[in-house]
Amino acid sequence: MKEKYESIFIELGPLFIERVCGITVEKVLDFIYHDKELLESEIAKLDFLTEIVNCLEGAYKRWDGSIKKWFHRKRKALGNLSPYQRMKWPDFWSPQSASRKEILVLAKSVRDGNRT
Repeated sequence: MKEKYESIFIELGPLFIERVCGITVEKVLDFIYHDKELLESEIAKLDFLTEIVNCLEGAYKRWDGSIKKWFHRKRKALGNLSPYQRMKWPDFWSPQSASRKEILVLAKSVRDGNRT
């Protein structure tokens, strides 16, 4: 179960996760490797990142940085901001956030063959 979190931790990097999710590197490592607990809201953030990365796999190579680069490319659909920039907005992680849905739609379009 925790392998998926280890995978995104390696793929995106600890600072990316810390800056976007607000979960310290130490906390994520303790969760993955030492069976420490995370808040439900923190696990939901990691699950969201995992879903996006899973959508991008196949269209982008794992472990070469191309998935992480996807998060940093600006998109017209996001008001000329990158997914990374949008994910750092204060209200991004609220369940009803439109930005979350927009980023997931972009990632799913990559999975479905429309490379954006």
